[in-house]
Amino acid sequence: MGTFCEKCSNKEKDEDSDLMNKEILSPKDSILTSEISDEPLIKQNENKLNDTEKQKKEIKKRSEPKLSKSSTNIKNNLTNIEKKLENRLNYLKLRNSKIIFEEDDESEEGIINNKNKPESKKREEKKEKQNLNFYELKAERNIKSDARFKRRKKKSSTVKQNNQLLFSQIFSSDICIPINQENLIWEKKGLPKSNYVRGKLLGKGAYGNVYESRNPTFNNKVAMKIIKKNREDLDEINNDLNKNENEYIKSEINILKKLSHPNIVKIYEFYESDNCFYIINEYCKEGQLYDYLSKNELTEEQLCVIFYQVFSGLIYLHENNILHGDLKPENILISSEEEELEKKEKKKKYAWIKIIDFGTAKIFKKSIVKGENIEGTLYYIAPEVFSGNIEIYDEKSDIWSVGIILYRALTKKYPFIGGNEDETIYSIIKKEYDDKNELLLRYSNEVQDLIKNLLMKDPKKRPSAKEALNHEWFKKFNGRRLFNNFEREEMMPFIDNLCNFSFSKIHQLVIAFLVHNLPETKSSQTILKLFRYFNKSGNCELSKEELKKGLKEFKAEEEIEEKLDNIFKELDGDNNGYIEFEEFLRACIDKKEILNKEYLNYAFKFLDKQNRKILTPEQIIDAFFVEKNNPLKETLNKILKSNDYDKNGLINFEEFQNIILSLDTIN
Repeated sequence: MGTFCEKCSNKEKDEDSDLMNKEILSPKDSILTSEISDEPLIKQNENKLNDTEKQKKEIKKRSEPKLSKSSTNIKNNLTNIEKKLENRLNYLKLRNSKIIFEEDDESEEGIINNKNKPESKKREEKKEKQNLNFYELKAERNIKSDARFKRRKKKSSTVKQNNQLLFSQIFSSDICIPINQENLIWEKKGLPKSNYVRGKLLGKGAYGNVYESRNPTFNNKVAMKIIKKNREDLDEINNDLNKNENEYIKSEINILKKLSHPNIVKIYEFYESDNCFYIINEYCKEGQLYDYLSKNELTEEQLCVIFYQVFSGLIYLHENNILHGDLKPENILISSEEEELEKKEKKKKYAWIKIIDFGTAKIFKKSIVKGENIEGTLYYIAPEVFSGNIEIYDEKSDIWSVGIILYRALTKKYPFIGGNEDETIYSIIKKEYDDKNELLLRYSNEVQDLIKNLLMKDPKKRPSAKEALNHEWFKKFNGRRLFNNFEREEMMPFIDNLCNFSFSKIHQLVIAFLVHNLPETKSSQTILKLFRYFNKSGNCELSKEELKKGLKEFKAEEEIEEKLDNIFKELDGDNNGYIEFEEFLRACIDKKEILNKEYLNYAFKFLDKQNRKILTPEQIIDAFFVEKNNPLKETLNKILKSNDYDKNGLINFEEFQNIILSLDTIN
């Protein structure tokens, strides 16, 4: 290998520089200054590509032998030349593959206009075109995406509309569905502490304790009865008693679920855990009748109002074949008091009462109950229950118990008592009560005669509850005076609501549930007076004739005759042929009072038995029917199948609320 002197090296460097300047980077061929010749543009570009490739190969060939020991400057120059050639080559390839015309079509005019424009202007237009193409492509993609979204939205909207239509049809259906009292009461497994706040102890009983509690939803007080399933005071020999007691509790719950009467305590909910039963009942703030009588010196008029309500409750029970079995002052509660409206210096207070504790109650048929075991509180048990000769007893034993309560209320003593249990039983069976008691003689002959009839030893000679309510004592002292204690003007809004009540059955179900669970308010008490005013028979089962006579006192006879059939049909929610108080209350109450978000959420939870926070039409149907194979249930299922219903369609609380609050548009 030869060596190179500095002089030779410089000479070669100059030759390379001249070659670069003359042949490669001449102004004529420079990308920045070149002009397009008259030759066809594509052919010209191909020739330039070929010339550039040849020039690149020639430079590499000439430079290779000299680079083995060349200086760093020569190497750098060659590298720069290669980069520039590479850039120009890429440009020409791009230009050859995509020629940008000013016009959309490849016309001669477009080529000429493009040729005459400066190179910088061309680059700007190219960039604009590329940007335009990018945004057009993006817009096209967005259009496709929007189309897919719209299809999805349309499908979702269709499903939602189908569901809304389906629910609207079910909610506005005129199908005849009975709203049974049993369906309005929750039965749950577990503990009630998530829904109620337990407070002070109200009382203790043989089966359990009763606590004052609070429902946060309605912010009202309730009575929580807690009964242990397995009592610790029973040994293994008497363990069967636990089973019997559990049966008593379930019997009480099943009976209470069927009852709807203003003088019988309401049951709201029932919980069952592994160790206890929890019965959530109506709260009566004034306590037991026993304590009420001890604290207050009541007049005969005030007592008459109380016992009118007691007999009214018994009429309802006995007509529904239910025997209470343990009536006593402790099982009659005072829910509230009300002053008379008459202008007097000292106004009297009248008590509203509730009958409670149906643990020993029985459902009887044909007016008989088998007397297998003696149940109840000794001093209030009828003589036929103790007699070994009589194997059966009927609802007349409750009449006897009321006679004992009334006698004790007047005299502060039991009419039959002995030194021990056996003597007391003997007194009940064989002896007569002291009808010459000084305290008893202070009261009217009418009340003394009523007690005499109630305490007949022979049950056949005792009056029924209905006969007792028609006794002269209630007529003389106006036992119904509490129900007349109102001003006509305050009743007119409720009368208007009553006459215009026309909602679908499923709307009525929601209203029925809310009305059943609402705490007692001033408006509900006023409506109760109106109901009792209409119900002259006192059994709290309003007949069509009683409704007609009552409405005629407030509305024109022509208007009543025209609307009566429709009103009665709408009010009779369970289709049993008469109107009960809660049915009457549903129609009269101001719907704005109950159809708010908080209360509707409570009703939504009631329908959502599985706590999924969504509803299906089937769940609403199940809320009506406990028993299977009900023909009405099948009819509602046909409504579902007749619609284009998506099986995955669900309704949340907001949709449920919208349906309920759109009552005016549905009716």
